[in-house]
Amino acid sequence: MDASVLRQCLESGRYSLFDENRVLQRRSDKRQRLKWAKEVTSKSPENETVLKCTEEVRQDTWEQDSSAQVIRVHHVPRYQLFSPVGILDCPVDLRTLGLERVTHGCDSNGHRWYNKDFWPGTRGHAKMSNLWTGKTIF
Repeated sequence: MDASVLRQCLESGRYSLFDENRVLQRRSDKRQRLKWAKEVTSKSPENETVLKCTEEVRQDTWEQDSSAQVIRVHHVPRYQLFSPVGILDCPVDLRTLGLERVTHGCDSNGHRWYNKDFWPGTRGHAKMSNLWTGKTIF
């Protein structure tokens, strides 16, 4: 940005240093979301082994129920909890999702579990001890 343009914006009140901090924070958040998305979607040796063992791998899908809940059905075994950040096919705008996430899973040992938490933030892609499938409800 040209210094004269910045000076004009600061003088006119259309731009403030507070805005700059907000822009920098958004950029940082975006980089973090991209990092999380890459970690979740990257192939790990464990996932490759599981995928080789199955003849046909279904893709994870989205559902919406009558009470406006958005549900991600996990057919592909995974280690991490699901967060919609960085997922391109999310059927709704992320800003319209509530902060609460409910996960119903069944791990590779057949143990069924339930987890209720908040999906934004650093625990958005928390790692589980076993591969699991199930569904995540927002």
